[in-house]
Amino acid sequence: MEYAGHNLRLGDPLGHRYRVLSRRHGIARPPSAGLPQALSDGARDHRRPRAIVIIAIFYTEELSWVSLDVALATLAVLAILNLAGVRRVIWYVLVGLVLWVFVLKSGVHATLAGVALALAIPLKGNPAEDPPLTRVEHELAPWVAFGILPLFGFANAGLSFAELPPSSLLEPVPLAVAAGLLLGKQIGVFGSAGLVIGRGWAEMPNSASWAALYGTSILTGIGFTMSLFIGTLAFGESNYEATMRLGVLLGSALSGIVGAAVLGFTVRAGESAPRSQSRPAFGK
Repeated sequence: MEYAGHNLRLGDPLGHRYRVLSRRHGIARPPSAGLPQALSDGARDHRRPRAIVIIAIFYTEELSWVSLDVALATLAVLAILNLAGVRRVIWYVLVGLVLWVFVLKSGVHATLAGVALALAIPLKGNPAEDPPLTRVEHELAPWVAFGILPLFGFANAGLSFAELPPSSLLEPVPLAVAAGLLLGKQIGVFGSAGLVIGRGWAEMPNSASWAALYGTSILTGIGFTMSLFIGTLAFGESNYEATMRLGVLLGSALSGIVGAAVLGFTVRAGESAPRSQSRPAFGK
């Protein structure tokens, strides 16, 4: 339930830590003019942690239990450092490197080690300085935005249209990928949001409307890094890799166009104006 991850009444630290995780993995900010900040953040932040879990579960071929045991032991060390109040980031980085090596050796995708490390770095600060996790976020931001993401895109998004006739758009693989991004994402995100809000487990962000939430859910279909990454794992070195990439580009483009149109209409119509604080009766 992506929406609950942002809006459950559990306090800001959980939501901020979740946003830090997403930003560290390079999720782009969606168009947000006139939208509540919570919806703008939500369109970006919901994707990466879930995709990493999917990779860890479904794309692990063989497990080395010895390496996995060592990785779990390093997780325990990270937890001890956190509970002991250690605030020097270097200690988390050193243990995190060991964690990354043994997660890689275990057969589980090593990206999961980065998520675990970010969860272990302290978020609580004091009046004299920023929390360690916030400092890490600020220090890594330019490297991610101007180095890691461009390199990832350059290495993974290459698609030559020379060998793809227009009829390729109507093949099953690109249609399925595009439909998953355009339709599947909005159904899942908007449906789960409606469920948790309707049940009273979360609240609609201030100044937000159902139309704005729906438009934001469409924007979550803009997939790039993780869509290409998972698609490459599934179709890599096969005849379907090129059409898979075509489906990602098609689904992302349609999600961006339709989502921007819905949100543009919503903002112009004034549906994002402040509303009453009563809980919407969605699904009743």
